[in-house]
Amino acid sequence: MKKKWQVNLLLIIVIILVAGCSTSVRMVVMRPAEVNMAGAKRIAIMDFGYPPEQGKTLSYKELWNLLILQSMGVNPSKKQSIQERIAKYATDKVITVLKQTDYFDVISPISVSQAIQDSGMSAPNPIEIGQMVDAQAIIVGDITRCDVDIETSSKKFTKKDPDTEEEYVEFVDYVKRTLSIQLTYRAVNTTTGEIMATKTFKDSNVKEIEQDKKKNLPDQEEVLQEMVNKMMPKIARQIAPYKIVVYRTLMSDETKNPDMEKADEFVKNNIFDNALKIYLDVWKTTQNPAAGVNASIMYEALGDLDGAIQMAKEVVDATANPTAMREYNRLQKEKKLQEEVSEQME
Repeated sequence: MKKKWQVNLLLIIVIILVAGCSTSVRMVVMRPAEVNMAGAKRIAIMDFGYPPEQGKTLSYKELWNLLILQSMGVNPSKKQSIQERIAKYATDKVITVLKQTDYFDVISPISVSQAIQDSGMSAPNPIEIGQMVDAQAIIVGDITRCDVDIETSSKKFTKKDPDTEEEYVEFVDYVKRTLSIQLTYRAVNTTTGEIMATKTFKDSNVKEIEQDKKKNLPDQEEVLQEMVNKMMPKIARQIAPYKIVVYRTLMSDETKNPDMEKADEFVKNNIFDNALKIYLDVWKTTQNPAAGVNASIMYEALGDLDGAIQMAKEVVDATANPTAMREYNRLQKEKKLQEEVSEQME
């Protein structure tokens, strides 16, 4: 058993070393958003709402009515609560992150509010607001939950007197602060008034500290803002196509062909067209699977996904190489993803 374990460990080390020596190609690719917002790129943002009573969850209708009142300048509260301040912060951050996608033409809550007030309507619906500001969709959000809970406790510690070495019991008072936040947003189609998507994010932060060090706790509003910040990139990726960095690993050449080594050097220097020519020549003359697979990766790196798929299929048909088959299947999936992106960009 021990010998088998040692053999497996050695095999893992060899695989890691081989993988570490393989040449990787860095690529930036697009990914489709979770929600298809094609045809709804001019988007209006409503000020985020917040429950007027702690612990109360608003229905979409209640939230809409509250946001309309806010847009008309009706605010029942005289002093801003932490919930209201976080709602305002979330509104500003959503506007910023959606503008940064370069996918949406964003209409601010101020423009929406002004349009509502100018219209003279007391309770416009999403379709009517869409017509007022020429928006194809509206983001309606709220801070569903924003709680600050404080608990106190006393902990028992057994200590030893350094002089007498006698043990004694000491009680230390602690305070535990739990910050909880829940953000919900809805994308509403202004042509039909239907909700295209509803998404919710939750987060919490727990800190426990000695009572006499309570002043060292981070500012609660800053912590809540940081939790909101972590949600923003996720919101952007849910409704707008986005870029990611991926790495494609070249197939190792078992033949030790010097031409393959030369091509690999071109790849390392990002001279993909030169590398492609060499890989294609080696493939045509030797049917070396590594040359064919790597040629496929070069096609992809140069932006020719169809060429990459065709090349990978040629290698699979000629050699039935498992690496080539995996590459072909991956490229087929990549093709579908890019078709989704193209559809959403229309």
